[in-house]
Amino acid sequence: MRPKSPFPKSYLHKPTNQDAVVVRDPDGKRRTIYLGAHGSAEAKQRCREMMAAHFSAASCATVG
Repeated sequence: MRPKSPFPKSYLHKPTNQDAVVVRDPDGKRRTIYLGAHGSAEAKQRCREMMAAHFSAASCATVG
């Protein structure tokens, strides 16, 4: 069995026709973040920014 990836994958949220991603907060709660219109450059850029911010905050929370 393949190990689960630590990076969340974006998906199409059909009711809003937007890309979205589900991340876990440091306390373990799931949070859905809407990134923008499905397949747009804006959504891809926002996904990169969100990943950088989320993982830098998570590493700070676990280190100190």
